[in-house]
Amino acid sequence: MTIITAETGAGKSTQVPQYLAEHGYEKIIVTQPRILAARNLSNRVREEWAIRTGKDGDKVIGYRTAHERDDDPETTILYCTDGLQLVRELTGAGTLDRQILVLDEVHEWNENMEVLIAWAKKRCEEEPRFRVVIMSATIEANSLAEYFGTTSVITVPGRSYEVKKFRGTDVVSEVFNKIGTGSNVLVFLPGKAEIESVTSIVNKKATEMGVPVLPLHSQLDLQTQQLVFDSYTDGKIILSTNIAQTSVTIDDIDTVIDSGLERRSEVRSGVEGLFIGQTSQADCAQRAGRAGRTKPGEYILAQYDDMPCFEIEERPAYQTPEILRKHIDRLTLRLANVGIDIEMLDFFHDPSKAAIRRAKQTLISLGALTTSGDVTRIGRAMERFPVESSYGRMLVEAGQFSKAIQAKLAAIIAIQEVGGIIKGGTRYSGWRKFTRQTKSDLLAQYDVYLSLPQIIEEEWDDAGIISRNVAKAEEVMNRLRRDLALEDELMTPITRDEEGPLCKSIIAGQLHQLWSRDPSGDVIHIGTGKRRELSSSTVVAHAQLVAGTPFDLEIPTQQGDLQTLHLVQGITAVRAEWLHDLAPELFKVRPGKIFYDPRSGRLAKREMVVMKN
Repeated sequence: MTIITAETGAGKSTQVPQYLAEHGYEKIIVTQPRILAARNLSNRVREEWAIRTGKDGDKVIGYRTAHERDDDPETTILYCTDGLQLVRELTGAGTLDRQILVLDEVHEWNENMEVLIAWAKKRCEEEPRFRVVIMSATIEANSLAEYFGTTSVITVPGRSYEVKKFRGTDVVSEVFNKIGTGSNVLVFLPGKAEIESVTSIVNKKATEMGVPVLPLHSQLDLQTQQLVFDSYTDGKIILSTNIAQTSVTIDDIDTVIDSGLERRSEVRSGVEGLFIGQTSQADCAQRAGRAGRTKPGEYILAQYDDMPCFEIEERPAYQTPEILRKHIDRLTLRLANVGIDIEMLDFFHDPSKAAIRRAKQTLISLGALTTSGDVTRIGRAMERFPVESSYGRMLVEAGQFSKAIQAKLAAIIAIQEVGGIIKGGTRYSGWRKFTRQTKSDLLAQYDVYLSLPQIIEEEWDDAGIISRNVAKAEEVMNRLRRDLALEDELMTPITRDEEGPLCKSIIAGQLHQLWSRDPSGDVIHIGTGKRRELSSSTVVAHAQLVAGTPFDLEIPTQQGDLQTLHLVQGITAVRAEWLHDLAPELFKVRPGKIFYDPRSGRLAKREMVVMKN
């Protein structure tokens, strides 16, 4: 076990694997958190290997992701997405003798990395010949060394060019100061709304000076994102979310202006939401490292609007790891399927008992686990699908219906997996003219997707359609259709007869998220009694019983404060008789009295569906 730390741009990801190959390891498996990184690093190291050895690197270096590969039986250096390598390790197809596992970009601490680190520790303890290298630009090296026991730590100091650090006044003023200086400036802002706000303020002066103002965030299409890499005579201003912190490297940046803020997804009181918060010291170091790659640079930490901006030393040393701020039900099920109780695995960042209890209760509600923790038939079937556990349960339920219904549900889930293809709120509502759906927001987004060929792509944004998410949804859609052997099914409009089976399948994945509407229009959770607002973008107007996902959204007010909206989104109307059908262990039918129904002129019986316990 060896830990290597070095600053961004030092060459860890490209040079260390080549050193290991030269020293006799038969295979070096290097994990990466993103597909793009695995692909690009493979191509880069092939070029370096050819220069270094005079031999063709195409067979020596390769990469693999869950759905694409470019490697060879003779491949020595294999770049692999961390999700795929985790599956390989857990299923016994992982790192073998005379091979070495290199866990790169550990500082991101995504869920896959947490399990890989815990798994590596387990294997090191059980298999003395197992070899692993952990690499990162910013990492808790001493704490990790203690976690693993006897571990070597190698620190590579220095960087090519100096980056001077300053404390600025406010973001907008600092941007104005740079316009006209010929500088290439990268500005970090917490979200898309803040990018649009700053653009509207600085764009006029920048345009007059011939300086382009370029947005950079995940909802942009690839062509628009690529503009940030171009060179401009009078410099450029790039306004970015934290996508440019690790996912994107722009070599010609002179100055980084950092708001010290990010919008991040985390679970608070059991509810996942988007919150604006201070970045960590490690994040600030990562952002500063975006400058100084090809020339000396500067880093300016400055306040955005009236939001607080802590000094670097006042910030936490590292960001909260994903496993501590997100739901872990899918991870719990994944481990249970290979015979591991999540409570028994020694994580570097241990999830709380409350989070584990919540995850297991969710899986029990979905029928994936028994109350004693055993994986059910449904739970084994859910694990086949690379989606959130609730979506996996929907796909399992749809298995009893026609292939046409399964194909439509796969498309619906793909759209939800990427965060939806329409913008929330009331500002953008042009998409509504493309659906008549009143029973489900998820079905409404499918209608909008089918209507996209009717809309000029340049008008998508005004209609409230997120073009980048459309492309991502189609990738997930194709993958799911391939996994379900549904590639030949045509994408057609939802018929009236298909609405019921689709909605019932959706409810199967939301049995733990049922809500009743009260006269005020708010909804109350069945089980906890907690009250929330329906998202303003819902198409489900009148149903009394609905299913939907609780979601908290933190937004700045006009006064500069932060306000949290407690919402329920992705609404689907529920028919009570479905509940006992889907989960007889959770719901029972209480028979009522027989009565005469004057509307039908027949005797009728009213039954009540009641939640057990």
